[in-house]
Amino acid sequence: MADTTVATANRVQQWADDEFYEYVRGNLFKPYMGKGENSIIQVKEELTKQSGDRITFSLVSRLTGNGVTNDATLEGNEEALDNFGHLVTVNQLRNGVVVGAYEKIRTKIDLLNAAKIMLRVWNMEQLRDLFIARLLSPTTNGLTTYAAATEVQKDAWEVANNPAGTNQRILFGAAKANSTGDHSAGLTTIDGTADDMHQDIVRLARRLAQSCDPHIRPIVPMDGSEAGSERYVLFAGSIPFRDLEANFDTLRSNADVRGDKNSIFSGADLKIGNVIVHELPELDDLNTAGGSTLANVGDGGTVEVQGTFLCGAQALLLAWAQRMQIKTDEFDYQNRRGVSISEIRGCEKSTYNSFQHGVVTVYVSAVGD
Repeated sequence: MADTTVATANRVQQWADDEFYEYVRGNLFKPYMGKGENSIIQVKEELTKQSGDRITFSLVSRLTGNGVTNDATLEGNEEALDNFGHLVTVNQLRNGVVVGAYEKIRTKIDLLNAAKIMLRVWNMEQLRDLFIARLLSPTTNGLTTYAAATEVQKDAWEVANNPAGTNQRILFGAAKANSTGDHSAGLTTIDGTADDMHQDIVRLARRLAQSCDPHIRPIVPMDGSEAGSERYVLFAGSIPFRDLEANFDTLRSNADVRGDKNSIFSGADLKIGNVIVHELPELDDLNTAGGSTLANVGDGGTVEVQGTFLCGAQALLLAWAQRMQIKTDEFDYQNRRGVSISEIRGCEKSTYNSFQHGVVTVYVSAVGD
């Protein structure tokens, strides 16, 4: 009797599928990713089924007219739906590991299996860092990294997002007046103590999102858990989160539940009004390493400053043209074996008329421990 064996190609494909879903689940941004226009990170996968290296995301603004009442004529008084498109281009990303037969027998570690896991982690970190880089980008196209952007680009981005001094989408510390159209000058106004992350700054950022033109749409939970509620999510590094907790603990100890379930002990997100503050430790890294911390730019050039991001719907746009694929190969007369991953995807911060569609960028002091 002959036993049935699974073809290598099928085993590798199952491996790839399992790793892709684990890779998505393990991403800290996973709770905020979805295919609908109600998601902070909107995902499209149409390019996995059709040719092309670009896809358009439709961005729709809220209706603001008064409509008509009773028997008033609606025909001819309809409101135009403000809509526009954002084109996202995808690119291929690959990495791999090769292990020699002799090296393989020198350890009890299954090196190829370890390589598979580490390649998945690497890919996950690459996507996470791309999200952060896009959120932090101080340019009107939302593509140039903070470290690579010129002062001219940063100033143009600030003016586009805070037109005519209205301070709509960029906030330096606790005062709207700190934005003057000169990006580096705005950073110097951030004080090491008065402009750390606290409730008033979070609430001010929310008011900016609600009042800017067009408004930044909040997300609405679709699972029925909080019917009718609207919310924003603010991503902050561990240092600003630490400062917010310090300013928040007395309130939580008095207003939250008693015992071990109190959020002081759980390390959970903080909720201020309808803003969920989510901790992302990677934002604490220096900007040159992929984080959002800017060394010695605040308070006249003596205080660390960190970019934090209050996000509404469609803040980031993610397109996949090819999900993560696993490839194995043999080299040098089968003496060396390799495993690689590849993915084709693109992510951009949604922008319209040079301003960021779904983000309020909030710079706060981030003095290290």
